[in-house]
Amino acid sequence: MRELGELRLRFSLPFVVLSEAGRVRLVAGEDVRYLLEAPALDEWLPTLLSAMDGRRTTAELVATLSAAQRDEATQVLTRLLAERVLTPADAETAHEPQRRSLAIEGAGAVREELEGEAKAGEDPGAPALRVLCQSGLDYAALLAFNADCLRGGAPFLWVSTGAVARGFVSPLLLPDAGPCLACLLAGFRRLSPTPEIYDALVRHGSRGEPLPAADFPAPGVSILTQLVLWKAGLACEAMPSAALYSLHVLECATLEVSSHRLAADPECAACGDLR
Repeated sequence: MRELGELRLRFSLPFVVLSEAGRVRLVAGEDVRYLLEAPALDEWLPTLLSAMDGRRTTAELVATLSAAQRDEATQVLTRLLAERVLTPADAETAHEPQRRSLAIEGAGAVREELEGEAKAGEDPGAPALRVLCQSGLDYAALLAFNADCLRGGAPFLWVSTGAVARGFVSPLLLPDAGPCLACLLAGFRRLSPTPEIYDALVRHGSRGEPLPAADFPAPGVSILTQLVLWKAGLACEAMPSAALYSLHVLECATLEVSSHRLAADPECAACGDLR
């Protein structure tokens, strides 16, 4: 489970912070009110709470307090998180602009095309943006990649042609905010008329049995490649398009691309405890 200090927290509702000597009140409408009391609480807690916008980690914010206040602050924030007054920020809120170098993993035509494009614009000093390319339905490998990325500090992407009829480019995924690839896979499972296929594919891949690569039209490969490069560029922007944090789906029959918002699954076995 991710430590409190690693979380980027924000208010779950538009709370108003009211303070008086030794008291801090949080009010969100007539029916949602919290009263916190402790000596000198009003001297530091309102300032701390006003900075809880999801952009900085709890550890960064608590570090601005005096040593005597930090333990008390940690106790207060832990309680507010448990009460759902504070909630982990979504990926867009936690966005930090930074130029990144593509670290391409996996296999398939998209990987081959991406490697050529990425080499042309390579920035050796830039931190990594991990990209998993898949040409088959190896969901065991996808989940292993996801777990490894969640343990790290780099953002990551997934691009796949394995579904044959369509291709996918994931949202930019962050290890400390928003959904993960297991959330995405759970969404696919919920929409599928045969959801048990996903579990069967995971078991198949876990046994190391080969999965065939799908044939995919060359124009579709190029579109998926450009979507990945576009998202890598958006990740550098201070206020990127919402498209950066959307799932993009390419329909092979028409070469039409649609975008879809992806929410974190609160019951996700991979990232639920981290969020």
